[in-house]
Amino acid sequence: MNIMKNLKHLLFAMSIAFAFFSCEKAIQTEEVSVEAERSEDLTLTAVEEEALLQLGGGFYGRHRIKKFKAKFVTEQDLTDPRLGFGSGDCLDTAFPFFNVQKGEEGRARYLGNFASEITFCVKPPGAGESEIDYKDGKGTFFLADGHELYIEIPVGVVKLIPQPAQYQAKFQDRFRITGGTGPYENARGIGITNSFVNFFPEGGDRTQHTWYGLILLDEG
Repeated sequence: MNIMKNLKHLLFAMSIAFAFFSCEKAIQTEEVSVEAERSEDLTLTAVEEEALLQLGGGFYGRHRIKKFKAKFVTEQDLTDPRLGFGSGDCLDTAFPFFNVQKGEEGRARYLGNFASEITFCVKPPGAGESEIDYKDGKGTFFLADGHELYIEIPVGVVKLIPQPAQYQAKFQDRFRITGGTGPYENARGIGITNSFVNFFPEGGDRTQHTWYGLILLDEG
């Protein structure tokens, strides 16, 4: 009996590794722009593999694992009162700027159309630095059926792109799907962002997102 249980776990882990390898290849071949660099390799760490294995074991038979891909656009919401220094939920004084990004048009595999809101805390870069650290990223996809999907990005780095180029910055960081409402209450997953930023001269920015990963959905 234990042998069969261990075999199921092994096969599940192998399916995760294979699917994540496919996500990696998709990221590497996605042509975002001529100037944009290819995404960094995406590999499954032992911790992430164990986390997904535990999720699969905990909901085995009621969930299915799927490749996740979402394409959407967000802009910094300059009218949101939470935007700025000393506002929002930024408790770490080293990351004092609360950023608010919103988008109306997005589409994700298995989820359909959605609007989005993403918030995170930013560490102001020093003079001459080409990377901008951020943390405590939280996102909500507002789905067309009225339900929501929740996403977190614990830490990340926005990297400036040498100019001239179509985009001024990019970030390729790990995210995790933490649940949602209704049929997505037990949704879980992990993935990587693949996002490219244009900064506006008058202030604010616009970001083109293509996110890849794995999602566990309730079979219902």
